[in-house]
Amino acid sequence: MDRAAGTVSVIVPSYHHADYVAETIDSTLGQDLPKDCLELIIIDDGSTDDSPAVIEAALARYPEHRTTFLKQENQGVSRTLNRALGMASGKYVLLLASDDRLLPGALRTLSERFESLPDSRRYCAVYGDGLMINSSGKQLGRFS
Repeated sequence: MDRAAGTVSVIVPSYHHADYVAETIDSTLGQDLPKDCLELIIIDDGSTDDSPAVIEAALARYPEHRTTFLKQENQGVSRTLNRALGMASGKYVLLLASDDRLLPGALRTLSERFESLPDSRRYCAVYGDGLMINSSGKQLGRFS
């Protein structure tokens, strides 16, 4: 992605996903974007499992990336997303569940496709296809 195209902000609301959130973080911060073109905002919404500790450990593996991690009492997904959206500085914003992961190159592909649309300022969203996987990572199907 050309730096002139802008930053991608990935927002992850997390709640009781200790078993999955590290993969979410790895798949996001492992994208092939320049580090200054990607920011990750994670808000833990009052998890009582090990999610906060898992998130902190995963983020510690990426000290050179722009990341924000907040813990809050449970506010619900709408308030959590609104809070994170208010913090995002990117030209593009991706909402990503804490039990989802991005395929390699996903952010580059989405941002480049958006930039290539004629008069892209007329559009407010783009999305890609998805793969359904089980807790072992086995692909169960595809959706678009």
